[in-house]
Amino acid sequence: QTAYLIDQEVQRILREAEQHATDVLTTHRDKLESITNGLMEKEILSKEELTELIGPPVTRSYVAKREGKE
Repeated sequence: QTAYLIDQEVQRILREAEQHATDVLTTHRDKLESITNGLMEKEILSKEELTELIGPPVTRSYVAKREGKE
């Protein structure tokens, strides 16, 4: 019984993580395509080039606020 409950919870956590990853990739698809195009063109991108393509990095505090954790 306990092993079954643990398995169910693990499956739930994995489904949520997969959904979150899919949502992030879908939301930021345009940025991923920009990076892909930049890499196809140059093979290597500097930090500055990457920032130019997709904008500055997102801070952890911004992410926490967005997810309601702060």
